[in-house]
Amino acid sequence: MTATNRLRVLFATGHPHLPQIAGGLQSSTSETMRGLIARGHDARLLCGLTGDGPLGLRHRVTLKLGRRMVAEDHAADIPAYRAWNPCDSSVIYDVLTDFRPDVVVAQGGDAADLIQGFDAHDIPGAIYFRNVEFDDLIPRLPRLSPDTAYISNSGFTRRRARQVLGVDSTVIYPLIDADRYRVESLGRRVVFINPHPSKGVQIALDVARRCPDIPFLFVEAWTLAGPDHDRMRAEVRALPNVDYQPRTADMAAIFRQARLILVPSQWEEAFGRVVAEAQVSGIPAVASDIGGLPEALGDGGILLAADAPAALWAATVRAIWDDPAEHARLAQAALAHAMRPAMNPAHQFDRLETVLADRVARRSGVQRRGGNLPLNGAATAC
Repeated sequence: MTATNRLRVLFATGHPHLPQIAGGLQSSTSETMRGLIARGHDARLLCGLTGDGPLGLRHRVTLKLGRRMVAEDHAADIPAYRAWNPCDSSVIYDVLTDFRPDVVVAQGGDAADLIQGFDAHDIPGAIYFRNVEFDDLIPRLPRLSPDTAYISNSGFTRRRARQVLGVDSTVIYPLIDADRYRVESLGRRVVFINPHPSKGVQIALDVARRCPDIPFLFVEAWTLAGPDHDRMRAEVRALPNVDYQPRTADMAAIFRQARLILVPSQWEEAFGRVVAEAQVSGIPAVASDIGGLPEALGDGGILLAADAPAALWAATVRAIWDDPAEHARLAQAALAHAMRPAMNPAHQFDRLETVLADRVARRSGVQRRGGNLPLNGAATAC
């Protein structure tokens, strides 16, 4: 990496980040940033801040005593700026006094407002679509520079963005650092990540009840608070074949226990990162045929309609669990799907670097040698 092609990249979101909240967006952002840094770029994060937990308490004190708008840390093993309101012009100014990026990659909450805020300081931007909840973007996108670049985390997301927002985008699947997830041997549990209604927790509970001889592990991801979640935990405690575990950053320890992943999502997943994380170890999944999950799964598991009856979900889990040959077939397919070119990190980073460098070049009025990469996702066909 030379000084002429080294990029200064600021990822920006209105959402908080690890360790304050956890989810696919946060994991994908951290792994993308670590990969860019390893390739010689300077990547940093601007994100939201809550007052919860030790980090929130520490930053409340820091911001009050320092009379600053932005707190800094490496709590997620990446350089991060955290603020109560990342879109605030004073926050953006504070960040720019410390770090002037070549390009801003906005995603999740307040993406369009962040792009517009940095554009006022002549910083070009790109929006990375990591979900298909576009309501807040519909009235804001027309105000953005026509040169704004767009990236989607799946072909499904790209199609939806084109349909709803009228913009085309480059497909770059979420970065999966295989070394962080790969395990050597398969466990003896059905693993269900994120016991939330939108993720199909009721289906998972019903499947566990119908399969009392099969051990299950439910693992928290999002912060779950309130009476509904308390009732869910009580239901889990009543099932002798289900263990419940709080959120953990060590997903390899979870996958080491998994023989099968259950993903009965009721929400239009833009991709389905947990499926891809499991596949690097050849762990198959039973998942909803919804959103981007079919792309994430490929042939490495079984798809069912999101509204399929619990009896069918349970029968499908049991058919794989009780048939070693079928499990081995799906495990091999899962591993092959994880190794496809579109999920190769070198390929993904090359694509991302090209998109971002082209965005910088368009702002500077310089055409990159060989022309701009067409932002139609064709080169990432699965």
